[in-house]
Amino acid sequence: MRNKKMLALLLTGTIIAGTLTACSKADDKTTTMQEASQVMNMDLSSYSSKWSYNETYQAYVLENVVYCANPVDSTLQSMNIYVPAAYMNQDGSIKEDGSVKNSNGVTYTASNAPIVYSNGVWGYSEAKPGTIDDTTAEYVQSGYILVCVGSRGKESVNADGTYTGKAPEGLVDLKAGIRYLKSNNSKMAGDANKIISVGLSAGGAMSALLGTTGNSEDYNSYLEEIGAVMSETDDIYGTMAYCPITNLENSDITYEWMFSSDKDYSGNAGVNRRQNSNDSSNSGSSDKKGNMANGASSNKGAMANSNLTDEEKQAMRGNRNNGGSATAEETALNAFQLQLSSDLASMYPSYINSLNLGLTLGDDGRSGTYYESMMKVLSDALNSYLKSNYKTAKEKTDYIATLNEKGEWVNWDEKTETASITDLDKFVTNYLGRAKAVPGFDAIDSSAQENKLFGTDSTDLGHFSTSLAETLTKNDYSSLDGYDASAVSSFSSVLSDTELQERVALMNPFNYIGTKKESTISPYFRIRVGTQDADSAFATAFNLATALENQNIDVDYEMLWGQGHRVMETSGEFVKWIDEICNQK
Repeated sequence: MRNKKMLALLLTGTIIAGTLTACSKADDKTTTMQEASQVMNMDLSSYSSKWSYNETYQAYVLENVVYCANPVDSTLQSMNIYVPAAYMNQDGSIKEDGSVKNSNGVTYTASNAPIVYSNGVWGYSEAKPGTIDDTTAEYVQSGYILVCVGSRGKESVNADGTYTGKAPEGLVDLKAGIRYLKSNNSKMAGDANKIISVGLSAGGAMSALLGTTGNSEDYNSYLEEIGAVMSETDDIYGTMAYCPITNLENSDITYEWMFSSDKDYSGNAGVNRRQNSNDSSNSGSSDKKGNMANGASSNKGAMANSNLTDEEKQAMRGNRNNGGSATAEETALNAFQLQLSSDLASMYPSYINSLNLGLTLGDDGRSGTYYESMMKVLSDALNSYLKSNYKTAKEKTDYIATLNEKGEWVNWDEKTETASITDLDKFVTNYLGRAKAVPGFDAIDSSAQENKLFGTDSTDLGHFSTSLAETLTKNDYSSLDGYDASAVSSFSSVLSDTELQERVALMNPFNYIGTKKESTISPYFRIRVGTQDADSAFATAFNLATALENQNIDVDYEMLWGQGHRVMETSGEFVKWIDEICNQK
């Protein structure tokens, strides 16, 4: 990365140490002079002749709007805008008296309609802006403006082979898009002061970052370089994060804290060892009456994912009991991985306690108010599922019995019909299963998605985790089976690479929550994660929600039983939340 960016970061203060699947890949291209002259105009009214009408969704459509003056790739650094027909005319002019009354009885106009800002980032890859479909049409039908935004990603490269989307460039693009909308607030329908960001997985992480790093000067040099509208702000009103894979430099210690009891890994998210094909919690299907039950995923009104491949859509469906194979081959961890897992897990208590969440974790990693709170979240998810899906005491008792087939890990009180989970290790080994090898995020051989994220302009792959580097440096693993001295040595530069550490810090929302860093945090957060999501430790989402709540942020956090790494919604609930936060008295 360029020195001027690092200088700007240093001037803004000391970095606080970190205590929807990928859209279809854009063709490599460089911006031509013709394109550059077109996108230099940041006035949305210059597109007035390019609006079209979509009869199916009764929306006016403006696509391929470039949101920065100096784009590296104008195909990626662009957005598609969808406006309810009631709000505007074909030429882009606004109908001041237009209004939409939605299914919740809330009426919006062209001046106060919220803007849903949907990114398609998956695996920190580049993403073209999505397009409206039957899923996201609910936003327009509810009276919102839908903006599907594209961004560069870890594999983005220009014609001369220079990588252009390594961290934090994708996040910078999304920030630039927000600034563009705000600069054109008077020229389009919708209220750019009511932007609601939404994303899944790495996109969920991007959404969380947008919600926590608003207006931070740490990103200014990056924004200036692509020609973002620097006279505007990039904070947002609401943040929706599904299964956010974030806090990357601490992801391996978090994952091993949760999964260290499991000595085998599948390579698949949401293994679900219970293998009961009659369990509707794993199918994402409706209940016996055909209604979407709690935790069942309709995906309606969730994300603009029309760019997804069939393979990526399959990944979004979650675990192997939801359209996957009946069994998953598992690989045993070798001696080096087992010891490294234990060592990384042992670091987690001190890390968690350093966050000052108001909860403490015992040195054994399985005691204290933090651990008890995590078990309560799991238990609440199971009880909510039982209440929504089973009517009789016998049905509930039978379901609990199937969970305990391989050994008891769910306590069941028949009198109160209440379940409780008190053993995280048994939950992991008997039900969830480990998906990732050790380490899973900053892989020893640099094969993880995140390793590509932290490459440089000239290098595709890079290590990034200081906690992992410290562990590998201070411990001697050379006698253990599976140890690769040459691969491990590649971590040696991580601890001394200040430029890398600064870039890593820019991708961690925790550096902007309750720290000395100045940013404008979104006042409303909604976070969802599933109990069958083994792509990441669900402690990450719990930690994020707790940290935000400690800063008096309004957080709607829930874990959903039986759901994997996917968008998970009871139909209409997300829209209801938007209506609630946008109509506060």
